Amino acid sequence: MNNPQTTTLSNPTADVMVTGYFYALALDGHQHRVGINGECTCYLGRQCPAVAIVREYLQRGGQRTERPPFGFYPVIPARCPVCKAEVCADPSLSSRHRGMGWRCSLGGVSHYWTQRGRITMKRRQLAECGKVV
Repeated sequence: MNNPQTTTLSNPTADVMVTGYFYALALDGHQHRVGINGECTCYLGRQCPAVAIVREYLQRGGQRTERPPFGFYPVIPARCPVCKAEVCADPSLSSRHRGMGWRCSLGGVSHYWTQRGRITMKRRQLAECGKVV
């Protein structure tokens, strides 16, 4: 079981707990989940104060989340892996095997599928080298 660690950032104080691929905390009476991409699942996203609290928690040596399997997106990437443009969630592309679906602000879903192709190719290369992915 995870032991929460208290982190104080200027004014807000919160207990940060690692749950799966997320950092969970309660702030101002609301539950927040911050992903490994540095974005809160609340409507504030990267602007949420919970993101800064988690960042400080990690800088103080707090427990890190486990890394997801190669090619699995528990959250959308911070930027498009193909062109580095902004991305937004696309639930129609989500699956329990691939994780969160997303679309690129420049390349749309074609960049999502390009990245999925790259992941498939890399998995094959790793498997040929005897590595488990």
